[in-house]
This record gives sequence, structure tokens and C-alpha cells, in this order.
Amino acid sequence: MGRRPRDSPHRTHPGIGWPRSAPARKAPGLVRESMRSAVYGSGGHGKVVADILTAASEHEVVAFLDDDLSKDGVMVGGLAVHAIRSNIREQAKQLKIGAIALGIGDNKARSAVAERCQAAGLAIVQAVHPRATVARSAQIGTGVAIMAGSVVNPFARVDDGACINTSATVDHDCVIHRYVHIFPGAHIAGTVEIGEFSYIGMGASVLQNIRIGEQVTVGAGAVVLENLEDGVTAVGVPARRVKSTPPSGRG
Repeated sequence: MGRRPRDSPHRTHPGIGWPRSAPARKAPGLVRESMRSAVYGSGGHGKVVADILTAASEHEVVAFLDDDLSKDGVMVGGLAVHAIRSNIREQAKQLKIGAIALGIGDNKARSAVAERCQAAGLAIVQAVHPRATVARSAQIGTGVAIMAGSVVNPFARVDDGACINTSATVDHDCVIHRYVHIFPGAHIAGTVEIGEFSYIGMGASVLQNIRIGEQVTVGAGAVVLENLEDGVTAVGVPARRVKSTPPSGRG
């Protein structure tokens, strides 16, 4: 087993060598490596996604795209922001962009952007940080973002457009449906199912075998001990329902 250098701030259990990150399983139809790509969304979330793609060295990130016309021409981390004025297909063609990474934290906005890009013939790529740990048996969908320090354990499934944010964990046999956002430091125990467009807040915990419905919001630091139906907002320890809203359209 390899040994850590003396000046490393990290420690390992005796007998455990360097941690290794398995690459994410790429969904069928994903683009080839080294394609010129842009990150759609130039805010904080987009900056992180751009950094992931650069760290992973799988795509040449050449620009940000954004719906905010006031950002047109602004430089972010050495990359120009190109505001989408009308025809995304034509703008992508001019920039010689063939693929898009989703740099938007809001679930419904992220879904809407993905639909527009796919309709324009642009591929949607994963952004998986090289310091994320993804089990070889995990299934990872198109457009998923898995950020540094996150863990996706064996036989978990993370569907299209979901985001596993910094240092969040998804344990074995979980199903994370489309366009879910699991915030930094949240922990999802084994065999949990989380419905589409739900948010799991920063530092929240979901115990094993729980089912969380669609468009649910779990507050920061909450501990979920029981199933939550569609449209619920739950906060606290243990998590309690404070609001229930009928799920709205997904676009």
C-alpha cells in the first residue's frame, strides 16, 4: 500500500492506502472527450461546473452562455460570457461549441436549459470532479454534476440533470431522480428514493429506506426520519412539514 507524505494534512486508517476515485459511468450517447464545450450559466454554480470540467480534462471549456443580456462580454475566470439573444444553435455554431454543461443550480431552470440545448442539437455532458468517488456499479445520467468530495456508492442511480454538490454522499441502492439538487454536505443513507425537482438542503440527512416525493424541499440541517409526499417543505430535527404546495409544471 502507498503511504501519504509526512506533510499531508490528511490521515488514513492503518492499512488503507491512497483513496481512488472511480470514473462515473457515462450514459449512452454522451459526447466524445475533448469536444469544445460551454457552461450554460455564469454564476457561482456555473463557475464550479467549469472548474470541474477543467480539472477532469475531458472537455475544452471555451465560454459561458447566459440568458442575462447584461452579462454579455463579461469575463469570468478568463472565459467570456455570451448572452443568448435568440438562436442558441447559431450562437453555438459561431463559437464552434458542440456540447453544454449545465451550470445552473435551480432545478427547473436547469431542466429548461437542457431541453433548449437538446432541441438545438447540442449534447449535454456530465461534470464529475476527479476527486469525487463514484462506484463502478453506480448509474450516472446525462448532464449530472458531481462535485469535489462527493460520494456515490454502489448500485445508486443518479438520473439526468441531477446535482450532487460538494461533499454530499449518496449511499448504496439510492435512486435520485431527474433534476434533484443535493446541497453541500447532505447525506443520503441507503435505499432512499428522491423524486424529481426536489432539493435536499445543506447538511441535511435522510435515513435509510425513506421515499421523498417530487418537488420537495428539505431544509438545511434537517433530519428526515419518515417519507415525505410531493410538494412538501420540511425543516428541523426531526424534519417536520411546514408547508405543502401542489407540484407545479416542470418546465
